[in-house]
Formats: sequence, structure tokens, C-alpha cells
Amino acid sequence: MIGDLFTYNVIRFFLLVILLVCGKIISSSKNKYNVIAFTLISIVAFSLIEGLRWDRGPDYYNNYLLLTTNDLGVTKSEPVFNAIIDVLKGLSVPYWGCFIFFSFLYIFTYTKVVNLFPKTAVWALPIMFFTTADAHENFVRQFIAISFVLLAYYYNTKNKNLQTVICLLCAVLNHYSGLFAVFLFYMIKYIKLDNFIKRPILLVFIYLALYFFWDVSYLNSTTEILNSINIGDSSMQNYLDNADRWFTSEGSLSDLKGAVIKTSFLNEFFTLATNCIIIYFGFFTMQNDKRMCIPYWFTYFAIIIFVLGGDIELYRRFAWWLYYFMPIVLGAIWYLAPMNRTVKITTMSIIIMNFIYRFYLTLTTIPSAGYAFIWDR
Repeated sequence: MIGDLFTYNVIRFFLLVILLVCGKIISSSKNKYNVIAFTLISIVAFSLIEGLRWDRGPDYYNNYLLLTTNDLGVTKSEPVFNAIIDVLKGLSVPYWGCFIFFSFLYIFTYTKVVNLFPKTAVWALPIMFFTTADAHENFVRQFIAISFVLLAYYYNTKNKNLQTVICLLCAVLNHYSGLFAVFLFYMIKYIKLDNFIKRPILLVFIYLALYFFWDVSYLNSTTEILNSINIGDSSMQNYLDNADRWFTSEGSLSDLKGAVIKTSFLNEFFTLATNCIIIYFGFFTMQNDKRMCIPYWFTYFAIIIFVLGGDIELYRRFAWWLYYFMPIVLGAIWYLAPMNRTVKITTMSIIIMNFIYRFYLTLTTIPSAGYAFIWDR
């Protein structure tokens, strides 16, 4: 691999500190100009540091070719993404400027949502870096579409229905699998799931039952059904035609890499504890602020999909359509969910230790997606 791992870690640590400091000031400041200024700092820092990467993740090089050649290749069916590419190329924006713009779209729309709940920023900004930065690097086009979903949610909280519909349509026309997120968006908006589920303990029980008793191999029986579906000439049809590769345990990243991906006891413990905290206490955030309904249920369904799909790549991609709200839900817990001092200190300690541990792992593990910046080419 090209690049310098030490430089990569130092730069990412620098970005983490910026997001933490900006989040702290946004959370505590009553001066709107401070909020605006430190939101802009976080946007600029994330856009530049993430945008100036080189050849990280499976999608990077394909998009690099789209930006530097005239062949739209496999993206010919996604008109909004094609339009974005055409505009950037028409303006003669260099490829690295385009990736900065893609990163800007995500962090800009994310911070717009965070600033709806400014007290969450001290948690939401740095934890966003821990949980979605790598996925954002790997799944470029999907995260451009996710930016439109975030913007749609923002407009939905303002009761701007036309803008909401337009943004969701742009998300789908940027990445057709976005229909999944749009379906859940309107299901949660109109069905009001919290009217049927009054206590979060049931949701915790479902999660724990799946966590301990579900086996990914159970998905193998779905292959025949999926192979029989025909939705025409599209990239999604390719997934259906090769369902055993994408939707079953044959598509496990462990198998594809030729080795079992081992998970430590600490990682298992922190994952289980953090998810239980989010599911249980996050439920109360939407009871105290109805704007949290979509973020909470998106997060819950993402957690369940991660359990069901294990390390099967396509299921993880579907989970990413929902999981980016998790840091905001987690940040909202500390001021919207009822808990006494002892419970708050205990849960905060678990969350903090979780992400310290995960950051330690990033410093001691060579990133499989690479660690180069554009100056390493």
C-alpha cells in the first residue's frame, strides 16, 4: 500500500479533536455566531481531510475514472449522480475537488440535522467520525444519496413536505437502493410505531434474542426466491441474479478474505452494551421529542440488520442507509431520556470506553481500504 500510516493516523486524530472541540462549543454555546463559526470549522476540516484521500475503498477508483474519463459505465441508470458528475466535469473541477465536494455534501447535511438538536453535538460530531467515516469513504455514491435523505429529514422537521419529497426523490435517483430508506422514512412518519410499542424492553429483548440465537446461515434459504425476482436491467438485478454471493453466508467478508474475522471479547461487550443503551434509552428521546422518531427507528432497524446480516457486505450496505442517525440519538439520550445520576455516569462511561477502545483499534490496525492521501500518488 502507498502512503504513510503514521501521517494517516495523526491527521485523523487531528480531525477527531477538531470535531470534539467544535461539538463541545456548539453544545454549550448560547451565541448563534459561535455555533455557526464552529459548525463551519467542522465542515471545512471534515471536507478537506476526508476529501483529499486517495484510492481508499472499493468505490474510489471507479468514481475517479468517472471524473477523469468520458465513460459513465455502471452508473448510467442513476440520473442525479450522472448530473452531479456532468456539472463537476463541466466546471473542470479536478478529481480531488470533486471528492472534497462529496465529503462536503455529507458533513454539511449532517451538521444541519445536528444543529436541530445542538446539545447532541459534543457526542454526535466525534462519534459520527468513529461510526461512519470509513463507510463514507468506501460507499461514495451511497453517501451522496444519504446526504439527500438527511436533508429530507431536516425539511420534514420544518413541515416542508415538497422539499422533503424532492430530496428523497434525489436520493433514489442517485442510488436506486435508496428506495429502502424512503420506504422506512414514510412508514415511520405515518404509522407511528411508538403507538404500538409502549416500552423499549421489548425492542431490547428482540435485539438480544437475535444477537445470541440468530445464525447468518439461516439466510441461505432465501436464495431461490431472490433469484426468481426480475426488476429489469439494473445493478440491483445483478445482485438478485447472484443472490448466493450477495444475500447469504457465501458473501461473508470472512469467506471472501479467506480468513475468519475474529472479534475480541471487549469488542463484543462494548457492541452489546452500547446497542442496548441506544435501544433502551433512545426510545425515551422520541417520547420527549417527536422529531427523534425517524432517527431512533432508523437506528434501531440498522442495528437489527447488522445482526441479521453479520459480515455479509450487502446487508451492511442496507444498514448504512439508516445508521448515520445513531450518533445523534446517542447524543440526545443524555438530555432527553430520564435517568438518575448513577445510571447516567455508568452509561456514559461505557460509551466513552467503547469509542476510546475503537480509536485504539484504528491506531493499531492497518486499514484494509488503504491510508493514502492525494500527495502519496
